[in-house]
Amino acid sequence: MVIPTTFKEIIPNYTRAALYDHGLPFSKELGENLEDIKKRTYDNKRHLPSMIIIDGMSGLGKTTLAVLLASYLEGRQIDLKHQKGEGAENFIRCIDWCIENKRKVIIYDEAGDFERKATQTKANRAINRVFDTYRTFGIVVIVLLPYIGQLDNGPFDKGIPRLLIHLTEGKENYTSFAGYSLIGMLWIRHHLQNMVRKYPIKQRAYDRTNPNFYGHFKKPPEWLQAQIDKSSDKGKLSEIHKAMKTINEVE
Repeated sequence: MVIPTTFKEIIPNYTRAALYDHGLPFSKELGENLEDIKKRTYDNKRHLPSMIIIDGMSGLGKTTLAVLLASYLEGRQIDLKHQKGEGAENFIRCIDWCIENKRKVIIYDEAGDFERKATQTKANRAINRVFDTYRTFGIVVIVLLPYIGQLDNGPFDKGIPRLLIHLTEGKENYTSFAGYSLIGMLWIRHHLQNMVRKYPIKQRAYDRTNPNFYGHFKKPPEWLQAQIDKSSDKGKLSEIHKAMKTINEVE
């Protein structure tokens, strides 16, 4: 595995205290999985499409982890304005920018897209369009969701999701997660479908599937966290304005 000696090779001014002893802000096994995805997507002549899914309850740091993973895969700090899209429309615009500027990673922040059936369908179409149209460009898509069941079957039928990182518990300086392969994701989705009526607690579907590995990631330096929070707040504010506009139109 060609894992960087330290995350400071990717972001030079990254605080050493925010890194583990092996030099990364997340568990080493997660870094090894990212290297496998890089080989599949970048080094393979076919540029096989790859998706990383990060899910979990609000406030656990899905966006923060996504930025860390994307920067690792990109080999430099990502452009938060152009490589992180909140909602389907911004996501598509970011994809076009990444292709034009030869970037390798993009983050899809659901930003409320999966809360209603209509917008959920639109979001799934946007994600499927990316893999159907742009897979030859070798771009890794990181999708952020409350839970994996909100994605439709399209990407799974094609074997595109390669890694699920399910955030489980947040502490002051770090967050715990469980990592699942494609097979693990399919089992989770299977349990979710079977438990809809009898067991409505979604977390039980994850508990019934053994993860491939467990890990943690550390909270980034304050200057980077502030950039991430500012970027996310802009996206959420935009969604609030859209929602208010819709309510006013109905009235």
